[in-house]
Amino acid sequence: ATEALTAGSTATDSFAVPVVDGAGLSGTATAVFAIQGSNDKPTLVAAAATAALVEASGANNATAGTASSSITLTKADVDGTPSYDASWLTSNGWSTSNAGSSYSKSGTYGTATLTVATGVVSYALDNSRAATEALKPTDSVSDSFIVRINDGSGTASATAQVAAVFSITGADDLPTILAGSAPVTLIEAGGVANATAGLASCSVTLTPSDEADATAAEFDLDWMSSNGWSAADDRGETYQKAGVYGSVLLDVTTGALTYRLDDTDADTEALKAGQSVSESFVMRVREVADTTDRKSTRLNSSHTVISYAV
Repeated sequence: ATEALTAGSTATDSFAVPVVDGAGLSGTATAVFAIQGSNDKPTLVAAAATAALVEASGANNATAGTASSSITLTKADVDGTPSYDASWLTSNGWSTSNAGSSYSKSGTYGTATLTVATGVVSYALDNSRAATEALKPTDSVSDSFIVRINDGSGTASATAQVAAVFSITGADDLPTILAGSAPVTLIEAGGVANATAGLASCSVTLTPSDEADATAAEFDLDWMSSNGWSAADDRGETYQKAGVYGSVLLDVTTGALTYRLDDTDADTEALKAGQSVSESFVMRVREVADTTDRKSTRLNSSHTVISYAV
């Protein structure tokens, strides 16, 4: 009853006290105490998350992890009816697209959504985000979202807040090759004895990467040497491979991949005006640290050759 008193409300508590005088006559006196109510702070409690989140792994996140979880919030107020503080939410990174039925907020690794009617904060892990992709199997991180309620009393104790915290464990992604700008279109030389120059070379920069760390992956030179690539110098810094219309040279120290069109090659000379062909070369990268199980990823780097009148 006391807790239920609201700010500004008044109540009394009365006590009958028996009295007796010296002549033995008795009576009753009433002691009345006036009580003024004050606002009690609302409460907001977060339950445990329904699932521990795990990053997807493997090549292109093909191995599913655990991408969703939820936390139920319970709000209460002994002397009022609190509601989610819409003004505070929208001023602190939350947004709504349905007139306040739900609110969403982007975190570091995913997005949280608060459903007002149920008090459930649901979380969707975004496996395509750079921050998520950068997680290693040994990483344990969290995404935290603060929610606030307001009892509408306008007093200093009118609000309460709680953090909905989602735990995330990293996983092992396969190494990748990040490519710079796309190769340009190559053009065969024309005219008599190829006297009319075309465009005979182009290059693209490749960066091996693992868990968004360029130092954690390297070109798999053992695999490449067994698949048509050969060392172009005695230092092992460049590797080359012949194609149908030309050849490529890979500088493993810089990642520069250069294609050179061979205008004297019979296949190149046989191209007709307007004909379009392409060359495809496969490279592989591996994890530097994992010497027992070097997971690999292939990259197809295509170069297009377009002929014109010879």
